[in-house]
Amino acid sequence: MRKTLIAAAGFIAALAVVAPSGQATVITQMLGTADFADGATAIGTGNFIANPHADPAPFNTLIGNKSLMNNNPSTSFTFSAYGTPTASSITSATIEFGLYDGASPDPSMEVQSFTLNGTDNASVLTAALVASHPIENGERYYTLNLPSADFTALATGSSTFFLEFTGPGEGLLGPSNSILFGLDFATLTINTGQVPPATPEPSTILLLLTGLGGLVFARWIWRQPHQLLVET
Repeated sequence: MRKTLIAAAGFIAALAVVAPSGQATVITQMLGTADFADGATAIGTGNFIANPHADPAPFNTLIGNKSLMNNNPSTSFTFSAYGTPTASSITSATIEFGLYDGASPDPSMEVQSFTLNGTDNASVLTAALVASHPIENGERYYTLNLPSADFTALATGSSTFFLEFTGPGEGLLGPSNSILFGLDFATLTINTGQVPPATPEPSTILLLLTGLGGLVFARWIWRQPHQLLVET
């Protein structure tokens, strides 16, 4: 009997540790609109600038000039309307954006800087550009998984991304002096998980105690015939 009670108590304690509370949540905010499809080609600078949705800067313009020497085109954009999740509740986060042009003869060397509230993420963007090269006069969508080092910045409720390219770009007749690019849109997505409580909810405790009572009673009934035989 004593061993049965100890085992049941241990089971309740285990559930107290692992019982989840609350629901996972997806937080998202989009800046600009997706005016062109992923992989679209031969868009042309004129078509990109002719933005039909009156998007805010920098999603309504071209950045840089291919004819300039030693020019590092850059821009920044801020997400500030998605709330303030706690850093400990964030399980994953992504940034997706539509990159117009941004083509380079060597994508592994073109990212000068890519930061979130000052935290360096250049290697994350570089890996994405190397895996799927930007399209000259076209658009490519990129979805980047943000590292956990960014979660504290995301939890502030205001996330500013800064992007800067460097080196030569790709032109009609060969490498150009500099890179030209545009951002069609950007979407931040934050996934928050469940935080376990210190103890089970009251309904869970009641259910477990009811089951424990039934277990003890069944054990008592099982022992009665054996006790009668010993007394006889």
